[in-house]
Amino acid sequence: MPASEADDLVGAVKVGAIALGESEVAELLSMAPASRGAAFEDGWDEAVMVANKALRIR
Repeated sequence: MPASEADDLVGAVKVGAIALGESEVAELLSMAPASRGAAFEDGWDEAVMVANKALRIR
């Protein structure tokens, strides 16, 4: 396989992995254990949004 094709393949795999990670992280929004309280839930959702944003930046 030529190096240019390998680079394209690696790039495609990276994009797919990031997209999958982003969708899995997004599923965690509003999934905090309710028994932990409102402050925990707010922190949980904020962390999910930060992680999701970080994945989109890459």
